[in-house]
Amino acid sequence: MTLLIVAMRAGSQDAVANAPAHAAAQATLGVTRYVSTTGVDSGTCTTRFSACRTLQYAVDQATAGDAIRVAVGIYAGVTNRSGGNQIARIPVSVTIAGGYDPRNFDSAPDPTLYPVTLLPGGAGRGLVIANGAVVTVRDLDQRWQRRSGRW
Repeated sequence: MTLLIVAMRAGSQDAVANAPAHAAAQATLGVTRYVSTTGVDSGTCTTRFSACRTLQYAVDQATAGDAIRVAVGIYAGVTNRSGGNQIARIPVSVTIAGGYDPRNFDSAPDPTLYPVTLLPGGAGRGLVIANGAVVTVRDLDQRWQRRSGRW
């Protein structure tokens, strides 16, 4: 399943309908970046051997049109950007796809075998789309958690 997410602008009732027709295609023309629970937040994250640890760091390195491949795991750390805590604040048009084997990011994603879960818990939000970015998200499971249990 592919979900095209567009940031809502003040006064906009139908941001998806107003998104550029070529926006989804643009999100696959840039550099591919990699995220893994065993990665390190340094460098450009452009090989599986130099994968980022957090989705936010990968987004911070990204430019419009980049693809971000996320390996199996639970991503729970939130960061503060623009006064809010979230797994990632995304101000550029990118494609984010989960379901990858961290040993072979070039193989087809398999979200059943390699599930990716975003778990901000009570500490913040999941993905926040900003600056009118057009973001395509595939094969990520975002869960919410209260102190009293999951919801």
